[in-house]
Amino acid sequence: MKKDRFICRDLIDAITAKKYKLARIIIEGGADINWNVDGVTPLMEACLLPRNSEQKYQLILMLLTYGSKLGLRNNLGLTALHYAYMGGCQKVIKLLQERRRQKAL
Repeated sequence: MKKDRFICRDLIDAITAKKYKLARIIIEGGADINWNVDGVTPLMEACLLPRNSEQKYQLILMLLTYGSKLGLRNNLGLTALHYAYMGGCQKVIKLLQERRRQKAL
């Protein structure tokens, strides 16, 4: 199934509006989760959601499971890990660092 880049905007809108169920449906429906809108990927947007939210963590875990790439950069050269630090959630920072280490092996 070809991934739909046009749906990526809807995915980012769902993430920023904290509509977690809608985001999950869009991800499972085949949206291109690595496509960026204005240089920002869905994973980056998810990292900026309110801290210490279990829903935030689960959404990020789902994006990673479905193949979100950690090394993608926005127009300023920032990665999802940079966004995680800006979001301030230690659980997400630890998850992204661990995934990055696993990819390096």
